[in-house]
Amino acid sequence: MNTQPKAIAACQMYPWTQRYQKRGGNWREHLDEIFSIVAGAGYGAWEQGYPDDTEARAVKTLLDKHGLAARSQYVGGRWHDADCARSTLDTARRAAEAGRSIGVEIIVCNPEPIAWGQPLDKSDDEIKRQCELFGQFGEWLSTLGMKLAYHTHDPEMRQGAREFHHMMLRTDPAHVGFCLDTHWVYRGFGNSQLALDDVIHVYGNRIAALHLRQSHGGVWAETLGEGDIDHSRLTAKLKEIHFAGPLTAECAIEAGTPMTLEFPEAERTSREWIRKTFNC
Repeated sequence: MNTQPKAIAACQMYPWTQRYQKRGGNWREHLDEIFSIVAGAGYGAWEQGYPDDTEARAVKTLLDKHGLAARSQYVGGRWHDADCARSTLDTARRAAEAGRSIGVEIIVCNPEPIAWGQPLDKSDDEIKRQCELFGQFGEWLSTLGMKLAYHTHDPEMRQGAREFHHMMLRTDPAHVGFCLDTHWVYRGFGNSQLALDDVIHVYGNRIAALHLRQSHGGVWAETLGEGDIDHSRLTAKLKEIHFAGPLTAECAIEAGTPMTLEFPEAERTSREWIRKTFNC
C-alpha cells in the first residue's frame, strides 16, 4: 500500500507576524484566531518554527483543535559563522526534535546572511563551512526519517549565485532537498522569469517544499494569483516528480503592498488559487 503523503496546501507564519505587528500585537497570542482563519480558508497545514518541546506541544493542541497539520517547520541560524556555527547546528537539532514530536517531516532551513538588508557577501571559507554543517544536519535528519529543504532569500543569488549553487551542488540530494521560494529566486535574479524557470529546470527534481508569493510590478501582492511570475513550468515539474510536500502560501507585506482585504478573504483567495493552479 502506498503510504506516501500527498501534497498539502499550507500557510506560513511570517505574514501573520507582520499583520499583528501592524496592529501592535503579538501573533503568538492570537494563534487560535489565526488557525480558525487558516482552516476556514481551506488550508490543511501550518508552518512556523518550534524552538522547544513546550512551544511545539502548545501549538499542536491548537492545530488539532482546528484540524491542521504541521508537515514542515522553519529553521534559521548562522551556519557560516565560525564563532557560532556549531551552536547553530545543535540548536537546529533541538528544534527538529521538537517538531518531529508533533509530526513535522520537513525542516525548511534558510542559512542567515552576514547581515539582513546589507549587500555583504560570505567568503568562500564561510560558504564551505556552512555547506559542510548543513550536509551534516541533513544526514542526521535522514536518520530520523525527516528531510532537510534548503531555502533561500535573495542574497544567495549575488556574485553569480555562488552561495546558492555551491549549497545545491555540494550537498547530497539524498539528505538535502530544496524549498523553492519562487519569489525570492525571481527577485534574487533581478526579477527574472527566465532565471526562475532555469532554477526549476536544473534543481526541480530536489524540490521538497514550496513557499509561494506573487508580485505586481515587482511589489509583493496581497494574495496569490496572476502576476509577475508565471508558474506553468513549476506546475509541470511538480507533476513530473510526483511532488508530495507542502505548497505554502507566504504572502508577506512590503512597502507598496496593498492591504484591501480582510484576513479571511485574503487567505481564501490565495487558497483557491493554489487549488486551481496545483490541483491541491
